[in-house]
Amino acid sequence: MPNRTNGERGEIELDVEYALRVVIAELTEQYRGQFNAETVERFVRDSYASLRHARIQQFVPVLTERFTKDRLRALAKVESGVGNQIPHVLFLCVHNAGRSQMAAGWMKQLAGDRVAVYSGGSEPSDALNRAVVEAMAEVGVDIAGRWKTRPVSRWKRCDRSATILERAWRD
Repeated sequence: MPNRTNGERGEIELDVEYALRVVIAELTEQYRGQFNAETVERFVRDSYASLRHARIQQFVPVLTERFTKDRLRALAKVESGVGNQIPHVLFLCVHNAGRSQMAAGWMKQLAGDRVAVYSGGSEPSDALNRAVVEAMAEVGVDIAGRWKTRPVSRWKRCDRSATILERAWRD
């Protein structure tokens, strides 16, 4: 993959610049009331500068966003304690018809309100597997109607994710 800078001046290519501007806009919105747009932009650009020389350039914008979020979260925690918000965890599977809901149900059962739990799928089905709902109910974990099937793209903003692959169990 070609280098993401043009020439020796270090100018950022348009697709990377666009990605950085999207990250800046989204993080400015997320941290509204805590940090102004200039602070967010400074952190995004500084994070990008730290990562831009990576050998695999494809993931630099995503890693820049994650690195910036970590840094802003840490700064918010130091400055005001607001960074102590609960983590958001996403469980993913292909059809989002049972496995991810089971994992999400157990996480919610064990962690309670200390964690925000979500479930998603790359090819979500229309409904939960009834056998899964019944099995979880037998052990006291209610997942009926709790997590609707949603595509992965809806859950971009989670702190952590766990992927549960059906094919891994078959192989």
